[in-house]
Amino acid sequence: SRRRHTRYISVTGVQTCALPIYLDGVDTGRWTTSAVDGSFSFAGVTRAAGYTVQVELADYGTEVSGSIDASGGDVSGVSVALTSTLASISGSVTDAESTLPLGGAYVYLYLDGVDTTRWTTSAVDGSFSFAGVDRSAGYTVQVELADYGTEVSGSIDASGGDVSGVSVALTSTLASIS
Repeated sequence: SRRRHTRYISVTGVQTCALPIYLDGVDTGRWTTSAVDGSFSFAGVTRAAGYTVQVELADYGTEVSGSIDASGGDVSGVSVALTSTLASISGSVTDAESTLPLGGAYVYLYLDGVDTTRWTTSAVDGSFSFAGVDRSAGYTVQVELADYGTEVSGSIDASGGDVSGVSVALTSTLASIS
């Protein structure tokens, strides 16, 4: 079984430090950690074909390199790209009639109709944002504000990454009589 050992992980853009990296193949069970710049090295491996390098990081998943042939000697340029499994969803809340922004509205995030227990309030400019949500389709936001009632957005697909521009327009429940 693989031994996990992570002393420090820092993800800023694509830089990682001390990210565990595993070597599979003839010398199965070997591991190392990445340097600050993301580089890594396995010295003294048996000359053979069929090696792979595996990297895993929370919120980024697991990626495995293509087959590496070290039968002819040293190999350089092995690269494994990690893609975040998280996304953000952002948008705005406005008055349906005047199109003015509505601050202070409660904005709830749902996935496939189930409350994710994530909520926020819209800012003074009507904006809202949810960071660190799983990349998935089937999100909706439900927006509530006193004197406006409740509205639900259309389906939001965050499977491809960040989503912006989600717009929810609330209709006032108040009327005037003159």
